[in-house]
Amino acid sequence: MDFKSLEISDEREGKVVSSRSKSFLFLFEQLMVILIFAISAVVCARIFVEAHIIAGQSADINNALIVAKSGAEAFRASSGDLGLAAELLGAENVNNVIFLFYDSSWARTDADNALYVLSITPAVIEEETLVSAQITVRRLGDGVLAGNVVSFNAVAANP
Repeated sequence: MDFKSLEISDEREGKVVSSRSKSFLFLFEQLMVILIFAISAVVCARIFVEAHIIAGQSADINNALIVAKSGAEAFRASSGDLGLAAELLGAENVNNVIFLFYDSSWARTDADNALYVLSITPAVIEEETLVSAQITVRRLGDGVLAGNVVSFNAVAANP
């Protein structure tokens, strides 16, 4: 029996269709389903990767804000005295700038192993009673994650 010459009649339309063309249509349909599934999987994977990257950036910004707030509170508690603020933070005071270094998991580390750095730089203010500092947290090699200017009245801070 020759399978190529086998014909199946389609009773609805009165046509004679070979089994080979029906199997071709079936395989083509399956191929299209697989193609659509593959494209959908690639799009979903890309969305998940981007979401993971954004979540990591958000975590870095949140940690940077916590570190910056800690630095600002220490600066305010020391009434603007950088030596005392550095002592409170356990940081280095280099050329009148406080530096604190953090690794990738935001644990304190030395400058050689640091990925993030907190810096507290006093600002020059004309008024004698106003104390101010620029506080920034940077990812080394990138840019500022968090930055803030802290100002307070030194007379009111030390009653």
